[in-house]
This record gives sequence, structure tokens and C-alpha cells, in this order.
Amino acid sequence: MVATTTLTISEQATGGGKPNQFSDISIPERITVRQLICLYIDHQIEQHRDKSKDSQRHSFFIPLEQEQSLSGTQPGDGKLNPEKLYSRALDAFSNNQFVLLVDDHQVEELEQDVFVTAKSNVTFLKLMPLIGG
Repeated sequence: MVATTTLTISEQATGGGKPNQFSDISIPERITVRQLICLYIDHQIEQHRDKSKDSQRHSFFIPLEQEQSLSGTQPGDGKLNPEKLYSRALDAFSNNQFVLLVDDHQVEELEQDVFVTAKSNVTFLKLMPLIGG
């Protein structure tokens, strides 16, 4: 049996602002970075479909309604494609568009194992490109 824990995961952009926090996410205590990203996206899809939860917050992994319209998906129809979102997020991680911090330590490899507890701090930090650079 795999031991699991429930924790809060934060999303923040380097440009500042208050981080979004998403609570009660159940994950295995030992997990690869790839699995953590995909499980988190699954959680975000579930939150998106149940708009009553965390309705004031928006994950940067879930396309906005305008982006859904451009990609041919009807906004609000709940038809998010998990495989496309996994691929997009894993590519973004590999291309350093965001970093993942676990207990204030940056993880760098998709196959890296991380160990989490209910007290762990997990943060997705979206990197903002410099203007003019």
C-alpha cells in the first residue's frame, strides 16, 4: 500500500502578487516530479469542472476561456484534454517556464523522486520573461 498525504500546493508568478493556494490535494508521500505535475493538473481539471470550489482562483495550467476558444474548445464545456495539459506542462517544466519548489528546494528532473509530508511546501513558480531581454 502506498502512503499518501494531503497538502496545499501554491502557484505564484515571479512578477509578484499573492500566490494562489489549492488545498486538500492528496498525493503519494514518494512521487516523481512528472507524476506530481500530472496529479496536480488532474486536481486543477477537477476544480475547473466544479467551479464552486476555489472559483476566485485560476491555475496557470488551465487555459482561460479565451485560450479555449482559440484552441477550438468551447469555453465552459468542461472538455479539457488532460493529455494535452500534461504535455504542455511537462514541456513548460523542461523549458524552464516554471520551476517546482518542494520544501524550498528546486527540483530539476522529471524523473526525480520527491518526498512530501502534510507539512511540505510545494510551489509552482511561473517564470516571467524579461521585457526587452
